[in-house]
Amino acid sequence: MPKKYNNDVALQKLKNLCRKRELSQKQAIDKFCGFGFSYHESLSLTSDLVSGGYVNDQRYAEAYIHDKLVLDLWGKNKINQKLFEAGIPKQTTIFAWKKFEEDLYRKSLREAIEKYRDKYLRSNSFEDKQRFLRFLANRGFETSLCIEELDREK
Repeated sequence: MPKKYNNDVALQKLKNLCRKRELSQKQAIDKFCGFGFSYHESLSLTSDLVSGGYVNDQRYAEAYIHDKLVLDLWGKNKINQKLFEAGIPKQTTIFAWKKFEEDLYRKSLREAIEKYRDKYLRSNSFEDKQRFLRFLANRGFETSLCIEELDREK
């Protein structure tokens, strides 16, 4: 595939994008590859973005965790999986989670329970409770934590 842009134009386009939102290194490499650059050229251009402070996996992970936890009400398991898919190293993810307190995480779980309770817990039957727990687990929350929070509300 022929290159759509020369190095300087492609680098400037990614710099502009990084000013608007966070990108992981893997996402930056994928963008450069989409512009027609080889993988090795993309690595070189991405290293320029990293050295310039435009791309930072730690900052990306913290922003991603915050947004998914607070805005989308996702749990740790789902967030960690998506960060892995975005090419964020596990150690970076662990370090990023340390910025967030357990209270914020539990608050997000309680908000998810409140938001979706009426949809999934129509009665207090075992089947409805199991369905609701599966739903919360699919959102990435730990089952034991969900059971603890649901029991606390009784």
